[in-house]
Amino acid sequence: MATFVSDIRTEDCWGQSIDLALSIRGREALRAVGLEEVVVDHHGIAMRGRMIHNKNGSLKEILYDGVNQNFTMSNKHLHIWPRGEFMMIALPNDNCTFTVNLFAPFLTLDKLKTPQDLLSFCEEYFPDLVELIGRQKLVKDYFEREPKPLISIKCKPYHVGKTTLLLGDAAHAMVPFYAQGMNTGFEDVLLLDELMERYNSDFSKVLPKFSELRCEDAHAICDLAMYNYVEMRDLVRKKSFLVRKYIDTFLYKRIPKTWIPLYSTIHFSRMRFRDCIANKQWQDKILRRTAWCTIFLIIAILMASFIQVSAKKSILY
Repeated sequence: MATFVSDIRTEDCWGQSIDLALSIRGREALRAVGLEEVVVDHHGIAMRGRMIHNKNGSLKEILYDGVNQNFTMSNKHLHIWPRGEFMMIALPNDNCTFTVNLFAPFLTLDKLKTPQDLLSFCEEYFPDLVELIGRQKLVKDYFEREPKPLISIKCKPYHVGKTTLLLGDAAHAMVPFYAQGMNTGFEDVLLLDELMERYNSDFSKVLPKFSELRCEDAHAICDLAMYNYVEMRDLVRKKSFLVRKYIDTFLYKRIPKTWIPLYSTIHFSRMRFRDCIANKQWQDKILRRTAWCTIFLIIAILMASFIQVSAKKSILY
């Protein structure tokens, strides 16, 4: 389904969020064609972070935003209702509404055949959302649409000879959970432009080099996007995830050039995606070794204390 949207370069237009988020990669591409300021300043909503909704309606990390009274919920956050195998998300629109999406296996969605099935399901897993949307509108909006599958594409190479090249979703469509599909497509164009300059527009050199440099990175972001689905629907509820996030934030503030969290390398740098994964694996290794060393140190201290106490008892006897 396609919706007409006015040309943002010539007139103001209102629209719904379509789960697109600009990272450094996308902004550089927009800057190159003179659209960064127009898109970001006039057609973007700055997001402060995630707001996690528990089944009982409480918020795990931050409170509802009471500053902007036009929104029922905070309009500065990606709202997530993580429920293990599935989740609901809500993104703010310019007109004080939200675009809400349910991501779930078809096995779950196939059970929601009647309005009562849907309401029972939502009242069990998303009770606060039912109150916010309203039962009648929830039923109407849900049954107006058919569930759609998400796709992820990996292929190699991206070129055929010196005449054809795949870019964007045609080359590497991905699930939307890292919000990098559009940004990766924009970065494709930046890379292609750089190669055109380097090889003086010789397509016999440009196209093979593009495939060489881009394929592995595109495969990596496709994998990262799937990982982030698991993170959003499940891991954000776990204490181990919150502890790791705290450690990453703590170290990043103190040694920002050495310790860059995965999310920051994806959204706030142009580090190659496979290098983002390698950086995360290096951090995991450091933290595992630190944890084991800490455990061994604690055991050694306890053993030393035990031996010292035992020795004193022997002297007394």
